[in-house]
Parts: sequence; structure tokens; C-alpha cells
Amino acid sequence: MVKPIILCVEDNPQLCEALVEQIDQRIGDDFDCLAAPNAIEALEIIDEIIDNGKELAVVIADQTIPNGIHGDEFLIRVHSVFPETIKILLCEKHELSRVANAVEKASLYRYILKPWEEYDLALTIEEAARSYLQYLQLVQYNQYNRLLRSLNRAMQELSGEIEYEKLIKRFINTAIQITEAEIGFLFLYTQQKLNIAAVAFSKAEQARRLQRDLVKPQPSLLQEILISMKQVLHRPFAKDYRMAASITHKGNTLGYVYVENSISGNVFDVNHKEVLQMFASQMAISLENARLYRNLEKKSNELIQIKEIIETKEEDINENITYTSKILRATLPNPKYFLQLFADSFLFEHPREQIGGDFLWWSEKNDLIFFAVVDCTGTGVPGAFMAIVVNNLLTQIINQYELLELEAIMQMLNLQLQAAIDEDYALSLSFCCLNPDRNLLKFLGVKRSMLIIREGETIEIQNNRFYLDNRTDPRIYFKTTTVDLYKGDVLFLYTNGITNQLGGKEKKKLGIKRIKDFLIANNNLPLPQQGQALQKLLQEWRGNLPILDDMLAMAVKI
Repeated sequence: MVKPIILCVEDNPQLCEALVEQIDQRIGDDFDCLAAPNAIEALEIIDEIIDNGKELAVVIADQTIPNGIHGDEFLIRVHSVFPETIKILLCEKHELSRVANAVEKASLYRYILKPWEEYDLALTIEEAARSYLQYLQLVQYNQYNRLLRSLNRAMQELSGEIEYEKLIKRFINTAIQITEAEIGFLFLYTQQKLNIAAVAFSKAEQARRLQRDLVKPQPSLLQEILISMKQVLHRPFAKDYRMAASITHKGNTLGYVYVENSISGNVFDVNHKEVLQMFASQMAISLENARLYRNLEKKSNELIQIKEIIETKEEDINENITYTSKILRATLPNPKYFLQLFADSFLFEHPREQIGGDFLWWSEKNDLIFFAVVDCTGTGVPGAFMAIVVNNLLTQIINQYELLELEAIMQMLNLQLQAAIDEDYALSLSFCCLNPDRNLLKFLGVKRSMLIIREGETIEIQNNRFYLDNRTDPRIYFKTTTVDLYKGDVLFLYTNGITNQLGGKEKKKLGIKRIKDFLIANNNLPLPQQGQALQKLLQEWRGNLPILDDMLAMAVKI
């Protein structure tokens, strides 16, 4: 792993050596610390950092460094190249007027007056370095969400394209757009031979020139590109200016997509790689469907064959949706392992389509069990995409940011969703934190309530009566309810697809009252049998009416 750099510019060699040694001891596992006695050598080090593509995390400069460049002027130069680098200035009291210059023109992080304690200075540098790491993590995560949004938009735009030749051209142009690449190649097998089907360039004039070169018989050029693609395709992913992904459908490799930044040398990271693989997987389906439509056009006068092709296409779509469902389940936390934490439990889920946006999320952290029943905007594929985003955010907030208070988790989730999603969305959830050693439960509901069944009665808890959407105030306060649980208590969490389902003689909503009555009437049954009874209730209530929304409910006994 390439470590970010901390640069100390100080002409006192003893002080500089002691400071570097302290920094190495405290954060040497995550950062490399370098030192320079004057501004000229410091600028040479910065040139090397740029040439090697490294990150400059923190710069500490003395206001009176030699070589005629004052500390504030040096930091301003650094800021012009590394605006996100955290900058610290060491100065005397009579030099405070220079601090304002550094604040205004170099976004100075902090100034420290001489004389200083070495330990205090090292601690300040450590705090600054950790802040820089948090900034990098946020940048990377926002980049991933931005790429996901770009992928989602691209798939929506391409989903309606059925002309094979047009799809190929749009395929490779979209590939370089969503991966932010300079050039892309689409290789497809024709008669068991791999050929370049399309090429795209981020600059039109270069694309036309390269297209002319590829049209001419130049086997050496094709061979060179193939060799480069195979090099990156058949080795573990590492940061590189090249990326490739296979286009596979039902176990058959249709071809490959290959992108590179051969001019700028900008490297792709794991986010770009993941988005390219997801795009290639989805495009394999579109290519196969486009091929089916092309065959359909050729045989438009043969009605029997048209019928067979349509049926085959429908089977392919169903198989692909089933495969997408498997991917979704592999991405989300496995509810089976959560239910195994309780001796008596059930989970009932019935999406309106084969996949949807309602899911059970859970995680264990510091002897606490976090779990939530989440209802995302939309059903089908849009709901599933939203579920993946929310799942990733919740997992990152708890496991990477290590936020353990429900209010703080919700505030961070609200901020991250608004940063990640441009389109309108709405989210409701029942969020719990259980301390199993103390039987203490903290509950935060966003437009959702929780039911506790205790000694033949139901207790309903609801504390936030609004949705989480792209208009929710980032400063909003979330309420949390703390409950002491008793042995035998049953926790029942659900999404509104259950209570809003129309049915009965008057075709009304099922409603929360009927759910409460059902839970009391079946309280003596083990929870798995209650889950079966709930499914039967919903089937009988709905009758022949369609399912309106994804449905999910779970119950655990303490």
C-alpha cells in the first residue's frame, strides 16, 4: 500500500529529527514522514511526490525557513498543487500577521506559537493526518456513489435499445463515460474469433483517427491491444491505467470490454473496476436481447418462430432477474444468521416483483446487535438498487465510521444519501440496537413503528413520523426510545406494504389494528408458525387483488 506523506520543513535538525521520530512511532503504519531543512529541498520532495503519484497529507513549515521563502509563502505554493493537503505553520508572536496570509491563500489548518512542546506538536500532526484520511475515505465513497448513479442512469438509457449495431456503439461510449476513461475497446466473438466490434474515445477527433487505423489491415495493432487487455484481465486487480471485464451470459463469454487512460496515465481504483464489471454483466443481457430482436426482425414473417423467440426472451429475462435476485441476496446481510441469534423467530418477505427494496439489515458491533427493517423507494430493480446503496451506507457507518448511537447513524445516513442520490427518493425503516446481556433495546423509527407483544398485549412505539428523503433537513433531530425488555417479549417489525395491502369485502387497507389483533390471537404459537399464519392472513385478505407493494415482516422472541 502506498502511504500518504507527512512533510516537515524545519532548519533545526535536532528538532526535526525528534519530531519525525515521534510521528513515525505514533502513525508510521499509515503515513511516511519526510523532512527538509529548507524550502528548496522541500519543493524538490514535493516534485517527487507528484511524479510518483503519491498523496501529500500534511505539511508543517516554520515561518523562518531558509532560502528566502517564508513559511506562509511556501504553504501557498503547496496549496496551489495540493489544495486538500492539511497545512500547519510554526511562528513567533511577532509573525502572527503572516498567519492571516496563510489562512486566506493556503487554507491554513492551524498555527502553533514558538516555543512548543514536541509532544503537543506531534499530537496536532496526528490529528491532522487522521482528518486527511477521513477526507480521503469520504472522497472515495462519494466517488463510488457517483459512479453507481452514472451506471444506473446508463442502464436506464440503454435498456430500451434493441438494435444490435446501435447498442454496440452506445455500449462502448457509455463504458468510457461511467469509468471516466480516455479510450475503450469492445471485443466480441464472431464465428469463434475475437474481433474489435467498437472503439470509443473521450475526444472525438482521436476516436476518428483510431477508427481509421483499425479499419486498415493492421494485425500488429490488434495484437498489441489484445495482449494489453489479457494482462489486466487475468491478474488480481491493482491500481492501473488499464481495466478489463468479461461479458458473460449463461456461462458463455460473449467478449470483453477494455478501457484505459494511456494519455494521462490516471489510474483506476477498485470502484471503477466494480462499476465496469457490473456494467459488463448487465450489458451481456442487453446484447443477448438485442441479438434476439435482430433474429426476430429477420424472421418477422414466420409467426411460429417469432412466438418461440419471444418466449425464449421472456425466459431469459426471468432467468436474469432470478440471477439479479441472487446477487442482491449475496450483497445484503444474510437474514438466516440473524434469526439464528434468537431461539424463536420468523421472517416473512414477499416482494411485489421477484426483487424489491424491502430488506432486513443487521450487524454486530461491540457486543451489540443492530438490526433494521428497511423500506426503500420503488419496487423491482430500482428498489433493489436503492437497497444496495442503503445497505452499503449502513454497513460503512457502523463498521468503518464506528458510529454506535442510532441518532448519529441516522444523521450520517441522511447526509450520505443526499450526497449520493440526485433523484427523488424516500426511505422508511424500523431501526433497533439490542444489548442482549442487559435485555436493553434502543429503537428509532423513521415513518415506521415497532410492536412489542408482552403478556397478551401489544405495545406500539413510534418516535419519528417523517420519511427520510432528499428534502430532509440535514440538521434534523432523530428521537430514540429506550425499552427494558423481559423474557418472552416479542419484537415485531414490518414495512407498510403489509398494512397498506387492499383486500376484504370492501377492498380496504389491512391496517395496523388487524395486525395487532392477529398477533394477540396467535401469541401462543411458536414464531415460525405465526409467520406461516401471517402469510395465510395476507393471502386470504388480498384474494384476487394485486400485491401493491413489497412486503416484509419479522419477529424475534427475547
